[in-house]
Amino acid sequence: MTADEPPESAAAAAAAAAEQAVPPELPEVSSPPPEEVLAEVPSEQDLIERATSVSDIIAEQPTVDELLNRAAPAPPRD
Repeated sequence: MTADEPPESAAAAAAAAAEQAVPPELPEVSSPPPEEVLAEVPSEQDLIERATSVSDIIAEQPTVDELLNRAAPAPPRD
């Protein structure tokens, strides 16, 4: 840039640089055919049989009192 030229704004300079930028060339990768990948996916029924029930998952979670390190309330007396 010479003294006669107006200074470019940073945005204009960035835009010019972006126009000139060339993305890097991606490497070639190999992957198995979709049929081969899908053959390894368990059936819907198999997934259902192996699933954990919601009530079991909830039962494993700590209570609010446990999370807040509070003493658990005494169970009610009959």
